[in-house]
Amino acid sequence: MTDRINVRALWVLGFAFAILASWVNVAHAQTTQADVKIDYGLPTQGCAVGATVCNQPLTGSAAMTKCGVWLSTSPIPTTIINTSTGATTVAPTAEVGPSATSTTQTVTAKPGDTIHVRMACADVSGYGKPSNEVTKVVPQPPDVFPDMPTSVTVTITLR
Repeated sequence: MTDRINVRALWVLGFAFAILASWVNVAHAQTTQADVKIDYGLPTQGCAVGATVCNQPLTGSAAMTKCGVWLSTSPIPTTIINTSTGATTVAPTAEVGPSATSTTQTVTAKPGDTIHVRMACADVSGYGKPSNEVTKVVPQPPDVFPDMPTSVTVTITLR
């Protein structure tokens, strides 16, 4: 009887190990929690309902009481606020105080997703116009592949 090693079988076994090791990288496509820091400037003037010139001071009943943050992985329409009444048509993701100029919010997203943000500030009557939509793509984490397996042994039993 001649002892032979099946080279093709060993090659297939090595290929299987390589595929198994590459599956570790699949975790990059899973969703994750990400902190989103939002910096913004506060409005210095308001606009009376129906006015064409918006230069009203934000004092008295027009003083800001809060700012709303809308944060999503989908586009946010300008219709989140009924600008005739100041009522929201979609509740803000978060509300912050009237003097804050930054906030950090948590979002669940996948690498490659686009985060969409809009803001609007309110007085006792309701919210004013929403900001332009700002977007940012969730970055891909650095690719880290596992090192090659070590101490791989093969046992062949002849029949």
